[in-house]
Amino acid sequence: MAEHEHQWKGRLFADGCHHFSNTSECECGALMNVTGERIFWLRGKMQPGIYMALEGCERCHALEMGARRKPTRVSIREPGGPWQRVLRDGRVVEP
Repeated sequence: MAEHEHQWKGRLFADGCHHFSNTSECECGALMNVTGERIFWLRGKMQPGIYMALEGCERCHALEMGARRKPTRVSIREPGGPWQRVLRDGRVVEP
């Protein structure tokens, strides 16, 4: 298959109280999954807390109190291949 630039289209978005997962698909059959934690603080200001579950979620409370977010992960699976993690510098590694 000739290499091309993937054109990602949203397929599934899962939303939790302090985290998210977004899966997109290219017409060639490749999949991309992005998972991460929400940004509670931006430039020293608390963001609107519409997703926070501070009453029942210890992680939401920790993030509200300034805990460092876990890094966002990007993984890609080419058709017929394994899931591979994409690093911030664009390098692709096996998970």
